[in-house]
Amino acid sequence: KVITDGYTDQGAGLGKLALVGSIIGAGLTVPASGLLGLDEQRRWRWSAAVAAAGGALSLIGIIWVASLARVSDLNVVTGAGAFLTMFAGAILAVTSKKILLEFRRNKTYDDLQTAAA
Repeated sequence: KVITDGYTDQGAGLGKLALVGSIIGAGLTVPASGLLGLDEQRRWRWSAAVAAAGGALSLIGIIWVASLARVSDLNVVTGAGAFLTMFAGAILAVTSKKILLEFRRNKTYDDLQTAAA
């Protein structure tokens, strides 16, 4: 019997890994949101960590689907959990996009030297 879920001891165990990754990502969003009153540079650093956690969470689902598609026949269905893991990781990564892009633009504008008129 082939077990392809993520929670049983005989399976791959990626469900537990995805659950831990999503909890870590959710915990990282608190300081990244500015709720703790951090300055812009620290919010940018926390947002980069949120994006990394989201990318890692998304990769868990992508690698699971790719590994099953590579070694099994086409009748094996990976399930909705893999898709939801990919989607949750993408949403987590996209939440920090605005802060990451805004910090880069502010940094560029702050580095410019103004000409005396």
